[in-house]
Amino acid sequence: MSNKKHILVADNSGDSLSNIGFLLHLSGFAITSFDDEIEAINWLLQQDSTLVAADMLLINHPQTQGILLALLLKLRQKYPRLQLMLVSPVSLPLSGAITTLDPPLHQCPSSEIYQRVKTIFQRDTSPVANANPMHHQDLSIPDLPKAG
Repeated sequence: MSNKKHILVADNSGDSLSNIGFLLHLSGFAITSFDDEIEAINWLLQQDSTLVAADMLLINHPQTQGILLALLLKLRQKYPRLQLMLVSPVSLPLSGAITTLDPPLHQCPSSEIYQRVKTIFQRDTSPVANANPMHHQDLSIPDLPKAG
């Protein structure tokens, strides 16, 4: 089993998906990619939470803002230690229950992804999101693995 942090990358912007995943992989993270945030969240919600070893869900250019926050709250109930990051040129306005999450919902522009991810995992002293992680396939260069 690997000690790499496992990041699920959901990206609506198309071209940047391979770049974000590739750069994070080169930085030592295990990456699984999804075409969009709904696909990633639905995949996580359908999994047995005791078998999934995911440390972060990173959503680049979120498109479904209205339903997204409700789905993230539902996701956090199932995966209480999963780090959540929204990457967007502008911060989304947040209110209500989403603002009280612990760990918090992180937001940053794409230029700050690596530094923010690194900082989050340096501060995160909790064990991996789940006790019995499944073995996941590490990123093979140059293609990103697709969940599904």
